[in-house]
Formats: sequence, C-alpha cells, structure tokens
Amino acid sequence: MSQTNQSGGEAAADAVAAQLDRIAAESTTSNGAASETSRTQQPAPLAGPTLAVSDWIARTLQLIDNLKTPEDTKPAHVARMLGLQLTEQNTSHRATGSLAGGGSYSVWSNALYREYPDKWTLSLSQRAAEGATVCLFPLDTLRAHVLQRGFKATEGVVRRDGSEHALFRSPISPEGVTFVVETVIQRTADEAACIREMEINANTRDEEA
Repeated sequence: MSQTNQSGGEAAADAVAAQLDRIAAESTTSNGAASETSRTQQPAPLAGPTLAVSDWIARTLQLIDNLKTPEDTKPAHVARMLGLQLTEQNTSHRATGSLAGGGSYSVWSNALYREYPDKWTLSLSQRAAEGATVCLFPLDTLRAHVLQRGFKATEGVVRRDGSEHALFRSPISPEGVTFVVETVIQRTADEAACIREMEINANTRDEEA
C-alpha cells in the first residue's frame, strides 16, 4: 500500500514502528562495539601527589602495619592508608604518581579470582627515572621493618622466568589469615637487593597449606 492511500493515523503508526525498528537494529549492531569501547576506553588513573621516596616507603610500611583482616586489601582501605585516590578500571583500582628527584610509583588493587570475589590482590611498585641506578626501596628496609612485627622471611626464591623474589609472611591471625608480602628483587651494580614490585595477599589456611 502506498503512503498516499494511508490515513493519517496509520501513517503515524507506521512511522513509529519504523523508528522502533531502526532503534532496535542500531542497538543490536552497536552493543558489541559499545561494550568493546567501554573496555578499552577506561579512565586513566588520576595523577597522585609527587612524593619523596622516604614518604612513599613510609606510606607503604604503614599500609602493611595496618593489615588486620582481608578487608584491608580492598581499594577503599588501601586508598585511605596510602593517602591516595584510586581510579576504578574494570575490576581493578589504580593510582600512579611521581617520586621527587625522578621516578614514579604505582598502586594496583584487583579482585583476580572469580571464585573468590572478595579476595583482593594488592600491588605496589616504584621505578627509578630512565637511566638512573639509584635503589629506591632497599629490601633491607622492608625486611627490618616486618621482621620486628613477627613476619617470617623466605628469600632467594627464583621463579621460572628467572626473577628473584623474597616473601614475608605475617603471623597467622585468629581468623586464620596470613598476609603474604611477596617482593620482586632487582639487583644494583654492587649486588644490593632493591624492591622493584611488591604484591600483598591475604591467604587462608587452605591457601597456605
């Protein structure tokens, strides 16, 4: 039937139906692209304050000192202990900033395991400025601090990729939780052990078995 033979009401109804059809078609074809865009165009972490290296280390140690329950690895607590704002990106929360004198720091908190949605893994790292050989976070500093608090050390661990790791385990809590601080070690020219990255997990008895 041609449009000229339709009544005004029928023509209006047809126009609405056609518009709905177009909307449905556009929604069907664009959902995948929109979903992909939402995954790839996540907001970049807000630049955190520029920190002195000593301040960054102090904030990191304060965070470790305040690990009491698995809740303390969640982004809100991490942000509060470090005095930083973490930006949500998919399942992770991140913060980055500059270190005075050159270099940068990064914080990352993520729920990595689908079967354990309330288990958060926390990562902290620091990088010297390109070409610099300074040790930003000596392993000795972390070791001395946590051993005084009852942590047990396992050092000289070499992973399959050849990287050197040192692990520090907290005393087990009344709830059966052990906080594991695992560090990735980078050696200086004179073989001093420096922390390149630190990962913190709250492990249950089963996970530690």
